[in-house]
Amino acid sequence: MCAAIIVFLAGGGTAAAQATVPAPWTDRDIGSPVVAGKATGTRDDFTITAAGADVWGTSDQFHFVYLPVAGDVDVRARVLSITAANAWSKAGVMIRASLDPSSAHAFMLSSAGKGVAFQRRTVAGGISTNTAGPLAAPPQWVRLLRVGSLVTAYTSPDGSSWTAIGSATIALSSTAYVGVAVTAHNEFTTTTAHVSNVSVLPSGQQAIDIGAPALPGSTAFGSAIYNITAAGRDIWDTADQFHFVFQPAAGDIDVSARVSSIGYADQWSKAGVMIRESLSAGSRHAFALASAGRGYAFQRRVTTNGVSEHTGGPLSPPPGWVRLTRVGNVFTAYVSADGQTWQTIGSDTISMASAVYVGLAATSHNTAAYSTSKVDHFRVASVASAPPTSGAPQGVAFQEPLDQMALVSSFRLDVFTANADPATATPVSTVNVGKPAPDATGVITVSVPTFFSALATGTYQLTVVAVGPGGIGRSVPIVFTR
Repeated sequence: MCAAIIVFLAGGGTAAAQATVPAPWTDRDIGSPVVAGKATGTRDDFTITAAGADVWGTSDQFHFVYLPVAGDVDVRARVLSITAANAWSKAGVMIRASLDPSSAHAFMLSSAGKGVAFQRRTVAGGISTNTAGPLAAPPQWVRLLRVGSLVTAYTSPDGSSWTAIGSATIALSSTAYVGVAVTAHNEFTTTTAHVSNVSVLPSGQQAIDIGAPALPGSTAFGSAIYNITAAGRDIWDTADQFHFVFQPAAGDIDVSARVSSIGYADQWSKAGVMIRESLSAGSRHAFALASAGRGYAFQRRVTTNGVSEHTGGPLSPPPGWVRLTRVGNVFTAYVSADGQTWQTIGSDTISMASAVYVGLAATSHNTAAYSTSKVDHFRVASVASAPPTSGAPQGVAFQEPLDQMALVSSFRLDVFTANADPATATPVSTVNVGKPAPDATGVITVSVPTFFSALATGTYQLTVVAVGPGGIGRSVPIVFTR
């Protein structure tokens, strides 16, 4: 996070950071417009007033509400309205390499009189290019998806069914600035845009409310931190109300995260990692959580629309790590102070489909108030393939999510006895395999026959450990016989 309150512009001027948008958002003018812009908002809804000659040519003038985001990202928003200082007064979502006026960027926009369009500058100081979309007026949904250096732009009338407008390779930094941009296309007159439903998440993730809370939730992702603002009655009883950041997954899963803080709307305001069979309010699920005032817990619903069950953990407050593993239909919850030494909270059998939703869940346990939780080091891991079930394995193949590779310093193989708990036991053998490059499908293969051959005859468990600056993440164990 940036601690400074003054940002120095490339052109030599200065702009004070605004205090009118909620953390973790920042807003500022880019390119020193003659008339200063401003923004106000709450969580995912912004009213932005901007002047500026345009976002076009080789240099831009506009007002920007943004977050720094590392790696692949999916940014979406609904442009509700924009006043016409020019037919090309425009507002939309932007991914930008830097805050310099001539920066490379991608901009998916809705305009006052020219419809929607995908505009971009593929290299710093280059000429802007345009791909026209439908000649539809606001309200319109706009979206940009970054995967590596490829950015694809979409539009939608409803935020559900998306039409691709175009793609381009953009010279973006590993960390880019992502958010909402507005320009009047008029140096001396401002336009005002109202933009709602702003969502910034790593590529492949979505955020929705489950169970229709009276107060809608939202998520902002920046600097590798999820800021999840949620209301909702609870995640409990026979049906849930909460905000869910999720991605699809299948098979055996190991998911963990650090809950840094939880805003207090109730002692049972809570956040943590969840594996959920469906997006219905009464779905089967497992939930390893931290709470604002009741410590850590393992909560779950073992039958659809059934009554929830609870196993209490330590009564300490956040910050702390929570973790869930799924092996077949056995779900185990853990807690940790450092993300390395884990304490088991509880385990249960939940007959859940192989294909599930896994992610971060938060609820205020208060239908009339919000709670904002800060969560980082979110990680979902699985083992792609197992070593042979008998004999000395000659190699191991495993897969780390591509959007997590930048957070991994090295990988380690740990072997445990058959009945050990890998979360808490000391391995009988371990080897660091460095950080091999994945193949085109994301699978990493390492050959370590002597490591396995040194083991005595018997049955063992193997886990793959990803080591990074924030701690470790351990795969679900694979059982093999030597």
